[in-house]
Amino acid sequence: MKDITDSKPSVSESDQTGLPWPKTWKGTYLFVISSFILWLGLLIALTEFCA
Repeated sequence: MKDITDSKPSVSESDQTGLPWPKTWKGTYLFVISSFILWLGLLIALTEFCA
């Protein structure tokens, strides 16, 4: 008799990061990119303000 379960991880299991938050890789990438944009904006604003 064939085993019905597949040894490959399902899409939802391979999409999980294992982190408490964000749980998906898409969320992780969005968080990193938005953090970079925030810090870059602060750097530009503070440079203009203090110069």
